[in-house]
Amino acid sequence: MSLSLSSSSCRKFTQRGQDVSVQRIGVPTLLKEGTAFDAKIFATADQPEDATLRLFINDQLIGEEPVRLEAGKNLFAVPQMLTEPGFYTYDVQLISEGDSVAQNNRAIGFTTVQGDPRLLLISENMAADSNLIAALESSQIQVITRPPTGLPQTLPELQSYDAIFLSNVAAGDFSMDQMRLLQSAVRDF
Repeated sequence: MSLSLSSSSCRKFTQRGQDVSVQRIGVPTLLKEGTAFDAKIFATADQPEDATLRLFINDQLIGEEPVRLEAGKNLFAVPQMLTEPGFYTYDVQLISEGDSVAQNNRAIGFTTVQGDPRLLLISENMAADSNLIAALESSQIQVITRPPTGLPQTLPELQSYDAIFLSNVAAGDFSMDQMRLLQSAVRDF
């Protein structure tokens, strides 16, 4: 089956005017706490023009800067350093006067920053586990202790730990939903 285009729609398509677009934002997927890196923003422009580049981290504007786009491909590097462990969403926006297609002026990237290893210890008897806790902490492992009733209720909360340790806890101390949550945190991630 052939595709039939009228010459007017082809002309209109090829002469779309001045368009700028953000192709992507490049950030490392996994970082160690305090590591310096560049957030690389890849953009294109049909013709040379001025624009404003905005960078957000976790929906917070961290910077806005005027930039000069050259016709073709453009690369902007923004030095970054994240000092807190966690999951970060980078959102870049490119604003240009007279841009003909505003929908392609944004890109999103994600990174996870790891700090010292974090271990969640669920225990019925913290006093009995004091030697275990001391040994783990002497190995630079951050130990967070909770009773069975303190088990996190969501998968993202459980995913913030590098390991989950259950010590002298009966299965009956957990609901079926909590057991499925633990299973998913261990098996799927």
